[in-house]
Amino acid sequence: MVTVTPMRFAKLEPADLFLFFDESGAFFALLATDPTQNGERYIAPFSAVLSQHRGPTLMVPKNSTVISFGKEYSLRLPSDASGWRVERPSDDVPCILITDDGRRYLRVNPVPNYLGGIDQPACYVDMKSGVINAYGSGIFQQIVQPAGIIAFAVKWEILTTEKEPRLIITQPDVSDLAR
Repeated sequence: MVTVTPMRFAKLEPADLFLFFDESGAFFALLATDPTQNGERYIAPFSAVLSQHRGPTLMVPKNSTVISFGKEYSLRLPSDASGWRVERPSDDVPCILITDDGRRYLRVNPVPNYLGGIDQPACYVDMKSGVINAYGSGIFQQIVQPAGIIAFAVKWEILTTEKEPRLIITQPDVSDLAR
């Protein structure tokens, strides 16, 4: 049985899957940490949260109550060709980057005005560790795309790890397809 626990955001561990609430509704996300900012913690949502965001965008957390699924989830990748891209999708398309060595990254847009407004590329959050793929510090900090041969899953599901898995997230959301 999956352990689902209400807790404060500050108690989450990197890469934990959680449900957070704001004035726009409830959204699933991972806890991301930035190695170039002394492990600064961010919300890495699986979808756009605020209307001014173009696609999934890192958010600065508030110490609010969340519903944690911890690391008790699995990622189901697409088995049909329409669920994959070899070129990076536009920033408004939620996607998972897969590397040739099997690592999986949630692709999110950087926090608005990250690094004082310097235009930054997409961020890649390692789904196993929760660490943003970046190096350096201060003005020398760089967010980088993971190395190696890569592909992007644009259709995927996150499931519980129970004997009979239950769906937590599906991308694209069926409500998105109705628009």
